[in-house]
Amino acid sequence: METIEWLRKLAECNLCPSCYRKYKQSIEPNIQAIITGLLIRPINDWLQTEQQITQIVMKTEGVFKEDIIVVSFVEGSQISKLVDEKKFRLIEKWSMFKKIAYLKNKGIIREYSYQLLERARKKRNNIHNLIAFSKEDYELFHFAHIVAFTLWSSVAVPNQTDISKSYIDNAEEKAKIFLEYLDKQAQIS
Repeated sequence: METIEWLRKLAECNLCPSCYRKYKQSIEPNIQAIITGLLIRPINDWLQTEQQITQIVMKTEGVFKEDIIVVSFVEGSQISKLVDEKKFRLIEKWSMFKKIAYLKNKGIIREYSYQLLERARKKRNNIHNLIAFSKEDYELFHFAHIVAFTLWSSVAVPNQTDISKSYIDNAEEKAKIFLEYLDKQAQIS
């Protein structure tokens, strides 16, 4: 990484040999970990978004036999008895486009939420290098994660139609604000 090399040169120029060795052994690895963490944050936000959208689809399709939400399971395990394994495996393979469209058709994702999640999905499909993320990408994926989590909350609360509706309304309001913000930022840039 360029930044690490630049910091290493600065440390070498400004530190005594003993301190420079300590920098390379103790400090530099921590700096590398922090930078790497920052670079993968949008990917983590997007992976969580995908997972939450998948869980919403599964919950809506009746994959879970009780009021639980399962992320994964081993076939034949105790948890596998709580899910419709065939539906689980089928939905797990759906594209993100199909999942988002399905939830829009079911009324769980409304227009602004749909637009935000679609924008994030399209952006993610066009980025293949961690370094290629811009500040706007970080914000987009983070906003998509917030909206997805809010929507996920709408199905996580069993048999609470009013509460579920308020979560969906809240997600829609957030998505509208986020889209307006992102559009305004794009005009400034």
